[in-house]
Amino acid sequence: MSLLPTEALKLLASWLVPRIGARLNIYRPVEGIETPIVISALVFCIFVRKPCYIRRKMLTFFCLTFTINNYDLSKRNDPMKKSTLVLNTIITLTMMIIAAAPVFAGTTSWSGTLQNPDPSVAHVGNGCFGVSSYVEWYDTQVFSVDTTGTYTITMTAMTGSATPDGFYALYATAFNPANVIGNCVATDDDGGGGLVPKMTVSLQAGQTYVLVTTQCCDGTDAGQEIGYTNEIAGPGNIFLPGAATACAYPLPSGLTQGVITQTTSAFWAANSSATTNVVLPVGSHWWILGTSGDYVNLWITCQGTPVWVPASTVG
Repeated sequence: MSLLPTEALKLLASWLVPRIGARLNIYRPVEGIETPIVISALVFCIFVRKPCYIRRKMLTFFCLTFTINNYDLSKRNDPMKKSTLVLNTIITLTMMIIAAAPVFAGTTSWSGTLQNPDPSVAHVGNGCFGVSSYVEWYDTQVFSVDTTGTYTITMTAMTGSATPDGFYALYATAFNPANVIGNCVATDDDGGGGLVPKMTVSLQAGQTYVLVTTQCCDGTDAGQEIGYTNEIAGPGNIFLPGAATACAYPLPSGLTQGVITQTTSAFWAANSSATTNVVLPVGSHWWILGTSGDYVNLWITCQGTPVWVPASTVG
């Protein structure tokens, strides 16, 4: 929603507010039209959800105007002075509260489960430094926002294992499970209290982000499965791609999982000349799509092309 023209706002305020106040017999406008403008702006700003910095600047300015107006009114010999001062003070305090409150224009949530046959990886460490010694199931969610600002990402529900311990890793542009440090923007382990992740991050409009939802240090043994619900909230709209376009490489059913027994380079084809910059760390788990000669084809992720590794490195 865009701001109304100043002239239209003044005209509407100067006509509407005195009539409402006179009918209620509790308000008579002082000289000038500053106070009517403030009241109309207050109502308008309550419904203007973004951009929040404009709304807050407007409210701050009008709070100051109201304070000066009150001081001027207090010096007058006006029989309506007391009731008008009370009303002005109430409106000023209301505007101050609204100006200070966070503005959330968009809220988006989704749910999932970390379990077989999800892919697994040794996720990035806290602060995007290093790599965890634990291999965990993970889910990815691509999203973007249309307004630059501060957003919160919260795991609002977490159920499952005896001690579910969620973990977030946020990436810009893309997530490569073979290089979990690359493109990492932020991580969080227990920011939501207890073992629940929650992060507050600055996001740029139009930038593609990938949220990796995983666990901190529970492993992938039977009984460690968890269900979760994630929520993103902030000053702009949040866009999640549809399921039909989000997964370029859907995971086939009936696959078996292999573990990398020694860190190895990956290849685009079953030969050493089809080199990539992908390196699979020892201990990471991947779904096996098939074999060809001395190579094994591994499923990486919905958004990633499958790769080949030497069969001698897969257990």
